[in-house]
This record gives sequence, structure tokens and C-alpha cells, in this order.
Amino acid sequence: MKARISSRLRFALLSILFVLTFSLITPSQAQQTTRTGHEFIYYSDATHTTQVGIWIICQNGTSFRSGQITQFVVIEPSGC
Repeated sequence: MKARISSRLRFALLSILFVLTFSLITPSQAQQTTRTGHEFIYYSDATHTTQVGIWIICQNGTSFRSGQITQFVVIEPSGC
């Protein structure tokens, strides 16, 4: 009986650890999109009215970044 409880507890703890590990390493929206050939336009909040930063990464590897990076981002093709 004691071994059965111990194995269930061990399984539960490993399951929780597994879920937490993969939830912490899941990439953000910006990381999920291939960066080259895209513009990342950053805003101050979720309303996307005040732009606070931009990051343009061209296909040839050149990039331009200005302003602040936030969690409120819109990703568009850069055209370069």
C-alpha cells in the first residue's frame, strides 16, 4: 500500500514538473514567427494605439531596431 501511494505521488510530481517545464519554454508569438523578413512593431499596451518600438529584420540579415520592446507586438512582412 505504501509503495503504491509513493509511486502515485512520484507520478503526480513528475507530471506537474513536465507541464511546468514545457509551459515555461513555449516561445512567444514573436519567437514563433521566423524573424528574417519581418517587422516587429511594439506598442505600449494591448490597444495598439501608441507605438513605442520597431525591429525590422531583412532577408539578407541586416536589421534595424529602435525604441522599446514590449509584449504588445504586431508582426508583418518587412518587404526587404
